Amino acid sequence: LYRRALALRRELVAEEHLTWLETGDPDVLRFRRHDTWEVVTNFGSQPHALGDVDVLVASRPVVDGMLPSEATAWVSPRG
Repeated sequence: LYRRALALRRELVAEEHLTWLETGDPDVLRFRRHDTWEVVTNFGSQPHALGDVDVLVASRPVVDGMLPSEATAWVSPRG
């Protein structure tokens, strides 16, 4: 996980810019980096739907587009 994340970070590095995104769930933190990829962290006890995204790396397996509890994923929105 760490090697994959470090390699991805080098690929995705750009001018530092961060945009907070509304999730509708107080247990989920989501922000966009560089207008191209997002970080989603689920602090809650229930899975959270990621929406129409490609998962770049995740701390726990994402199944059927659901980020499990106590997990973080880097995602790239489709389209």
